[in-house]
Amino acid sequence: MINNLFNKFYFLINNNIIFIMARVFSLLFYLKIFQNIKINYFTKIIIIYLLSSLLIPFISVYKNNFCTIDFFLIFLNQIFIGIVLGFLIKNVLFGLFFIGEIFSLQIGLSSLNFFYFDKNTYSLIFSNLFSIFFLFTFFICNMHLKLLVLLIHSFEIYPLNNFIFYKKIFFYIVNFLNIIFFQSVSFILPILFFFLILYITYIFINKLIPKVSFFSSFMIIVFFFGMFILKYFFYNFYLFNKILMNVFLNYFKKNIIKKFYISLKY
Repeated sequence: MINNLFNKFYFLINNNIIFIMARVFSLLFYLKIFQNIKINYFTKIIIIYLLSSLLIPFISVYKNNFCTIDFFLIFLNQIFIGIVLGFLIKNVLFGLFFIGEIFSLQIGLSSLNFFYFDKNTYSLIFSNLFSIFFLFTFFICNMHLKLLVLLIHSFEIYPLNNFIFYKKIFFYIVNFLNIIFFQSVSFILPILFFFLILYITYIFINKLIPKVSFFSSFMIIVFFFGMFILKYFFYNFYLFNKILMNVFLNYFKKNIIKKFYISLKY
């Protein structure tokens, strides 16, 4: 079947399409976008091919034979680049799950989660809610178009005819991960300090009135305070999502694309 499809659509395939498809496929595969969509492999290949065809006018032409070692090395390099891009984007989503887990733990709802029968895994409800809000902000801010532009700019850093990997990218990736991590922590710190003050107040009240047990009512108080904070939290979550995505795009544009483009130029 694959041989028949290859012979039928051979005139539509060239070196550029194969390299672009390798980068796009590895990016989407690492983000597990196609793994969560139940469609057949032929449809996935068609989608990747159509998306790669849109990128061809923005990418320089590379001509080489299919049966050369350079072609194989460049093909592997495109897969590696797609995995790196997917890794950076995935860490932005990891910040949301990190916030959801901390918040669920603080208000005593760490056991409140969903169970996925097909994957045999658990997922916190608040992490899923934050992901939904992030996806909502993602499309409102046209981030799907900005990520497409980001994918196009990635070919300026790593053109199709280059398979030399620079060591500096590891330092930029580590710095980027630090930014995402500290952005998530700084956003959740006010909630952590609030619950810390609440716990300290509970300890003092328990010492002042030792005969009265506040243990049974304290968890209910924490839960209601958590719901009140969650209302304020969701109100400001849209602004946090915009900041998080703008930090990702601006850092990638200024510190990765610009510096690596200059290093390739000189």
